Amino acid sequence: MNNIKSLDVFKNDIKNNPNDILSYFPHTSFRNFQEKVLQTINDIFYVKNKPFVVFEGPTGFGKTPVAMAAGFHSKNSYLLTSQKTLQNQYREDYEKFGLKILKGRGNYPCVARGGEFTCKDCLDSEYKNCIRSGICPYLIAKQSAISSPIAGLNYAYFFNVTKCDPANSFSTRKLLICDEAHSLEKILMSHIEFSISQYSFAKNLDLKIDIPTFNSINNSIVWVEEIHEKIKFKMKDIAPKIEHLNSIPASRFNYDNLLELQSLKEIYDDLDRINRKIKMFLNTYHLTEWIFYQENFKKSFKGNERSFTTMVFKPVSVELYTKE
Repeated sequence: MNNIKSLDVFKNDIKNNPNDILSYFPHTSFRNFQEKVLQTINDIFYVKNKPFVVFEGPTGFGKTPVAMAAGFHSKNSYLLTSQKTLQNQYREDYEKFGLKILKGRGNYPCVARGGEFTCKDCLDSEYKNCIRSGICPYLIAKQSAISSPIAGLNYAYFFNVTKCDPANSFSTRKLLICDEAHSLEKILMSHIEFSISQYSFAKNLDLKIDIPTFNSINNSIVWVEEIHEKIKFKMKDIAPKIEHLNSIPASRFNYDNLLELQSLKEIYDDLDRINRKIKMFLNTYHLTEWIFYQENFKKSFKGNERSFTTMVFKPVSVELYTKE
């Protein structure tokens, strides 16, 4: 479906009928039922004042321009997808109308350091210069998404930034558009469930842990709390090392420093993810039902194949966590 309006036509249609959701349709013509679906969406949201719309359409229906029309009409929406390739396609087709795409730092080149460095690798000393000069591609994309009528994010970034952005830049918007919504429960579950692995602890924390057998979630709490403390202790140990490496001027920062920094950041990020998941679990396990089970596997470690055990924790339902 490539009959996309010119920007002038798009703006003129909106100027003539600013309250009509059909004016925000970004293509020059409708396919079968697209117009009716948009009118139904408008009726559900703005006449009947219902909070949710679930739309399922066949391949080739043209669901994306329908979603775009609803988003532009709201003037304040998020568009979430699980695929970066779709983000690229959305940007190619609809950025001229105001859609702004934002991905994680690792998807943007670091202009301060050049080469194969990304904004995820940028040193604090250089990062501050980027902020002052306004040349950081990631920060430019982030600010554009914050001020756009539709911010197109992937699910992983959305769940992370809405919880962890200290500036709270991505607050609640008027409309949340979830692409591939049939996978939403699975996506949400992946951001809630967690595992405690003997292999991960041996590799990242240089610690040997026992995986006990429990007969109930309540009996596991003390052990999970102990694991949680070990994780937080290791994070406190790693943080100043990362800070030190980040403070090295770019002129003295060598390849070995880069490898060490990337390794420490990867470990810290992994620990931070499970730290936040365990914290959520400890705060909510009594409010909803959780299940747990063990998985056994073999893995090469320090030159030898060894047996490891992982304990997996997951809620029976994600309903409680959708309310956040």
